[in-house]
Amino acid sequence: MINTFDAEGCYVGRTSVTDKVRLRAGDPVVLAYEVVLNASEYNTIYNVPPITCTRLFSFIPQADAHYVLRGDITYVDGKNMFGKSIAIRSCEAGLMQRLQDGSLADVPVTTLGLYHKRWNCLQARPPQPHQEEDDED
Repeated sequence: MINTFDAEGCYVGRTSVTDKVRLRAGDPVVLAYEVVLNASEYNTIYNVPPITCTRLFSFIPQADAHYVLRGDITYVDGKNMFGKSIAIRSCEAGLMQRLQDGSLADVPVTTLGLYHKRWNCLQARPPQPHQEEDDED
């Protein structure tokens, strides 16, 4: 998903992207990687409900660069507090730049969260230590 914000930085919508898209070089872009896995694929193995993975982040595209967004939900074996074996899921997403030789290099991104600026305005910004909502009067 590519997220859209107004002049004040308030969230106004998003566009689903399933193919190539052109981005303006030098302007920050806010992306959301989202995937929902159907429980039926994992129910027999892990006995879990549908799984949603969402990662919100931003980066500044460079001129003439090509990027690849990748994400996955992975599992590792773990134990719960009762010692029962469980699968611990992890949601991962990252941005890679395709280099001239076809190889991929990690692109630094800024992880974001959505926060209230005021009652009708959500802004994307990096997570901050817990603080009171900064609603405007």
